[in-house]
Amino acid sequence: MRKGENIFKRKDGRWEARYIKGYELSGKAKYGFCYGKSYKEAKEKVSKCKAEIVVGRPVPPTDHRHRFSFFCDEWLRLRKSKVRESTYIKYNTILEKYIKPKLGSCFPATITTDTVDNFAHGLLFDDNLAVKTVHDILVVLHSVLKYVAAQLPSLCAAVEINYPQKEKRKFGYLTAVSKNGL
Repeated sequence: MRKGENIFKRKDGRWEARYIKGYELSGKAKYGFCYGKSYKEAKEKVSKCKAEIVVGRPVPPTDHRHRFSFFCDEWLRLRKSKVRESTYIKYNTILEKYIKPKLGSCFPATITTDTVDNFAHGLLFDDNLAVKTVHDILVVLHSVLKYVAAQLPSLCAAVEINYPQKEKRKFGYLTAVSKNGL
């Protein structure tokens, strides 16, 4: 006997629950999917999503399973038509050489202020980069993080970026030299 819940066990052993999250203009139903290790877990997740729809809040997208490098690539792709070629090359170099090797394998939700501070500290002291270079890298990282926050508003916490400061130079004052050179 059918219960109308649309929850079933998949071949990979997980449980999948489907629900109608909206309708297209043609009237065709658009489905959302929730997965769980057990029937109960899948049912709880789908109930939560259905409740969000009733309240009027949008259901969070499923893009949270992508790594940070995916969002870096998407951000760069969207920037290509908006910036000069030299700027695009600079962004690509920063992403490929510094950001993606160190932060690319992280999930966006795990990137915090401490993560960014440790990343900047590593660039300054481990890689021995100039303060201006680290600042430029952090500007690109900040822009990518803003893009991620716009894509996943419910999953990404606000990340504060502390930009490194240049050390102030100490100027020595010139003294008058006597005629004898002493």
